[in-house]
Amino acid sequence: MSTNELNGKVAIVTGAGRNIGRAIALALAGDGASILVNARSNRAEADAVAGEIVAAGGKAMVHIGDVADAAQVQAMAEMAVKHFGRIDILVNNAALRREKAFAEMSYAEWREIMNVTLDGTFHCVKPACAPEEERRGNHCQHRRPERPYRRKGPGACGDRQGRDHRFHPRAGPRPRRRRHHRQLAWFPA
Repeated sequence: MSTNELNGKVAIVTGAGRNIGRAIALALAGDGASILVNARSNRAEADAVAGEIVAAGGKAMVHIGDVADAAQVQAMAEMAVKHFGRIDILVNNAALRREKAFAEMSYAEWREIMNVTLDGTFHCVKPACAPEEERRGNHCQHRRPERPYRRKGPGACGDRQGRDHRFHPRAGPRPRRRRHHRQLAWFPA
């Protein structure tokens, strides 16, 4: 159900080509926000999401870029401001996951995940969230996996079947639990 609560607002949704990112982009558009759909490399998926938004009467544009690359993120933010005039909502949804046990993962694979999950969040927040006094009413939302990934067969660490293992560190973005929460996510009462 559309409430048009977000009419006139502009949202960037990273990792919006599929799954949760797609659902978030469609929900925000359904509430009236203009959406910049970001995907790392799959233009067809991103174009499909933007097409759904436009077909439903909303405004959307696509940016293909890797959030782990600060220059590509800066270009994404500039594109949103140039096309829509501002950035009101940032949803840091982009993430990587490897379909392998943690014990089998190389350090290079781990760094690739952290570059997207942690560094990508940093790169996106910097250009999208102005100082607090300039961004009254703006929202930065960080989404992280809510459940661990399960591996079939022998466990990731030891012999237990289906052992849980998480691919995000405890130090990752955790709104409302970290000291910088007030700087990264301001939600009006």
